[in-house]
Amino acid sequence: MSHSRRPRRKVSIQALVLRSLLPSLVVLSVVLASLVYQRLSDSILDTFTRELKTVSALAAALIDPADQASLTAIARQPGIDAPAVEKTAPYLRNAQPLRDIRRALGLTYVYTQVLGAKGGDLFYVVDGTEGSEHSPIGQVDTTTPRTLAGLKRIQTQGGVYISPIEFQEKWGLLKTGAAAIRDAEGRSIGATGADLNISIIRVATEQALFRSAVLAVVTAIGAALASWLIAVRLADPILRLHAAALKAAAGGDTEVDLTHIGGAREIGSLQRSLERMILRMDTVRRTRREADEQVWTRAVVAELDGPDTPADAALRIDDGARRIVGFPPPELDATDAAIWRRGLRELVRSAADDALLVRALAPQPGGLAVKIGDRTHLLGTQPPTVDGAVARSADGRTAALEP
Repeated sequence: MSHSRRPRRKVSIQALVLRSLLPSLVVLSVVLASLVYQRLSDSILDTFTRELKTVSALAAALIDPADQASLTAIARQPGIDAPAVEKTAPYLRNAQPLRDIRRALGLTYVYTQVLGAKGGDLFYVVDGTEGSEHSPIGQVDTTTPRTLAGLKRIQTQGGVYISPIEFQEKWGLLKTGAAAIRDAEGRSIGATGADLNISIIRVATEQALFRSAVLAVVTAIGAALASWLIAVRLADPILRLHAAALKAAAGGDTEVDLTHIGGAREIGSLQRSLERMILRMDTVRRTRREADEQVWTRAVVAELDGPDTPADAALRIDDGARRIVGFPPPELDATDAAIWRRGLRELVRSAADDALLVRALAPQPGGLAVKIGDRTHLLGTQPPTVDGAVARSADGRTAALEP
């Protein structure tokens, strides 16, 4: 059993160009959008990092070292009355700046803290957070090992510590900035902390993602439009040449306009080749048509007058009682002259009497000499002359009137 192969589906040249260009441009658009998103995301994180550095350092500068030292001593005592302590003047005058900073900058938490005696836990001292998430003075907290190491470092060496985004069991995902609080002698007596919840960063990064997605869509649309324009620009000259070649190859019409095809240098070379081919086809068709016309003419003449009869051959009819010599008009070609001679033969054959024949031949084109008995009639639109037994046409052709 033989299996016939299905013919491959033909694809237009625009589709081929689009298939080649569009995927690359779309991938380029996606890569560009990804790079833009990564750049925006890094910029957002860098902005928050610089903000946390500034806020933590500013908060450390606003805290009164003496108040921090006295409040730290209270925070370390067991069983303190935190609400009462937080109503005292030292606490309030240090908490208020932290509250103002938190509200103005939209931070999650702003506070001061100290390391525990064992160095593995933290005590809150002054907290600028209000509401259910407020940490009262003396509350013990834990943090990640990395942040704990950063806090120990700034309290011994100074500077500012910025944590990565970390998950803290009680507070969730946070990014923290901390700066050392120093007394008049330069000793570290605690640290300020400023926390930013990941939801704030997520909102900013989602906005960046949205902008990147919009950029990707716009770029993809632009890439599709650019691909289409490129496909049209590349394919249009080729399609014009294709249409011209089909029109010329269909037969008959070689009047194909190739002057406005345009395109690249290779298209111009192909255009010139097509022009030469069309000229050759036109020459071949014209030669063939002329040869066909000649063959047809010879066939018609042979059918009407017999083979090898010249176009200007005289008509001779001799039926005994009537002798007729006719000269076809000189402007007739071989076919028309043969038709003229055939028509006159039929007219002579069908004439009922001599008088009717003379009247019928008088207006005929060309020249006719008709001898009936002893009388000769010179008829036609170009009557001939008769000299003895020879008839002569107006343009000088001769034929014997007598046998």
